[in-house]
Amino acid sequence: MIPELEQWVQRNSILAMEGDRFSIWQLKTRVEHEDTENKVRMLAIGQEKQLEVKSVLLLGETGAGKTLFLNAFLNRLFGVTVEDKTRLQLKDQMDREDKKTTQSQTDYTTAYIIYHQEGMSGPYNYMVIDTPGLGDTEGAEKDRINEQCLRFYLTDEKWISHINCVGLVWKGTDHRYDEMKREILSRIKQLLGFDIKRFTDVLLTFTTDEEVDAVKVVEASGIEYNQVFNFDNKPLYAVRTKDKLHKLMWGLMEESHDSFLKEINRREGVSLKITARLILTHMKLEDLQRRQRTQRQHKANISSIVEQYEGEMRDLEEEATRVDWDKIEDLDTSNEIIVLEDGRHCHYCTKCSKTCIPACETVHKATVAPVQEGEGVGEMVLGVVGKVGMIGSILGHYSLLVGLASAAVSICTDIARAIMSRIRTKKSKEKTESLHASEGINKCPKCDHFIIHHEVRDKIMAKDATWDQKVNLLKEIKYEEVMGGKSRIEANILSCNAKLASISKQEKHDDGMQKNYEREINELRLGK
Repeated sequence: MIPELEQWVQRNSILAMEGDRFSIWQLKTRVEHEDTENKVRMLAIGQEKQLEVKSVLLLGETGAGKTLFLNAFLNRLFGVTVEDKTRLQLKDQMDREDKKTTQSQTDYTTAYIIYHQEGMSGPYNYMVIDTPGLGDTEGAEKDRINEQCLRFYLTDEKWISHINCVGLVWKGTDHRYDEMKREILSRIKQLLGFDIKRFTDVLLTFTTDEEVDAVKVVEASGIEYNQVFNFDNKPLYAVRTKDKLHKLMWGLMEESHDSFLKEINRREGVSLKITARLILTHMKLEDLQRRQRTQRQHKANISSIVEQYEGEMRDLEEEATRVDWDKIEDLDTSNEIIVLEDGRHCHYCTKCSKTCIPACETVHKATVAPVQEGEGVGEMVLGVVGKVGMIGSILGHYSLLVGLASAAVSICTDIARAIMSRIRTKKSKEKTESLHASEGINKCPKCDHFIIHHEVRDKIMAKDATWDQKVNLLKEIKYEEVMGGKSRIEANILSCNAKLASISKQEKHDDGMQKNYEREINELRLGK
C-alpha cells in the first residue's frame, strides 16, 4: 500500500485488532440509503467522486465465502501487500461468535460503494453488493425473505441502475450435485430470471486450481456463465507460519483479484430497467401463484366439508326410518297428543274419561252429541210414549175420547221413532269390530256405557294410542328432527357451494392473469 493510501486508511478507520505481524483496521462507512423494512442499505467508503461505478453482485449459499471475498477484494483495491502491517476489514461484515457456521453472517442486502482514492487501481468507483447466503439453517422462509429484499434492491434506481458482474460465489470443494445444491442453484438461477450469461462469472473460493468438478455442479443446474475465477482468500488474515509458502499463496490471491478486476474494468454496465420490470413481473407472478396455491387448498378444504355434510345428510335419511324403541314406554306417561288424519278418529267415553276405540276409519252418517247427565233423550221419549200408549189401550174400551187419545198417542209414538231414527247413526252394511255396529242407544262393548256418551275425536292422547300409533308418532317426531337437521345441512351446503363458485370464478380470472404474466416475462427475456 502506498504511503498516501496508508495515511488515508488510518484517518478513516478504526483499529479492530493489533497483532505482531499485522493489524486489522475497520474502514468507516456512512449510510447513504437504508430501508429497514426491506433490509437493504447502501454504505459509502470515502468521499464521493463523480466517476463511473463498476457494480458487482455477489450471490451464493451460506458459508461459500462471499464476505471473505469482499474483504479480499477491498484489500486489493487499496493495494495491500503481503509485507504490509495493515489489513482492511468492513465493520458490518465481521463474524459474530453467536452465529453458527451454517447461518449467514449477512442479514441485510448491503451495497458497499468504494469511492476512488489516489493510488487505488483503476479510475473507477466500485460497488459490491453483498447478499444474505441461501440455504440458511433458518429455513426456506428466510431464503424467500432474503430474495424479496434483493429484488426490492434491484428494482429501485436509487439503489442501483446498472450492473457489470453477477458473481456466483461457489466453494471449489463442492463436487456433489445433491438435492440441497440443486435447490440453491435453482434459486440463484430464478432469482434474477433473465439472460445474464454475458456478465455472470463463477467465483470459486477456497481454491487456486481449476476445479472442473465444482464447475460441472454449477453447469448441471442450467446456469450459463462467462468466465470462471479461482480464489483462495485464506492468506488475507492468516498468521504466517511458513513465510515462503504464505507469500506464494498471497501472490496467487493477488493474481486472481487482479485478473477479476481487469475483466470488470473492461465491461460495460448493463441497464437494469428491463431487468427491474422482469423482476417485478416475476414477483407478481409468484404472489399470484402463492395465492393460487392458497385458493386450491381452501377449495379442497371446502369440498371436503361438503362431502362431510353430504355424509351427514345420508346418515339423517337413514335415521329417519329408525324408531327409538326406548321412548315407547315414555309415551305411556306423557302428555303427547296424536293428531289423527286421513279420516281416522277415535271414540272417547266421557263417562270413563278414556278412549275406548283409539283407531277408527268408518265414516259416520251422524254424530251423537254427548250429554253430561241423565239418560239419553231418545230413551226417555220412547219410555214415556210407551207408558201413555198402555193407558190409552185400557181406556179405549170405555170411551171414544180415550180412543182418540190413544190414536194421538200412537201418532206421537211414530213421530218419536222417526226422530230417533234420525238421531241414531245407522248401522254400516259391513260388519266391523268398531263401535259403529251398535250406535245410538246401544252400549259400548269396551266400557258398557251408551254410545251417546262417546265423542268422535280427531286427536288422541299418546298414552291411549295403539302400538302402531305410538310407533308412527315416534316416526313423525324423528322425521321432524331429521327435517330440521336436513334444513341446516342444506343451508350449509348451499353456503359452501356459493364459496366454491366464487373461488372457481377467481381461479378463472387468475389463470388469465398468469398467462399474461408469463407472456410478459417471455417478451422481456427477449428484450422486447
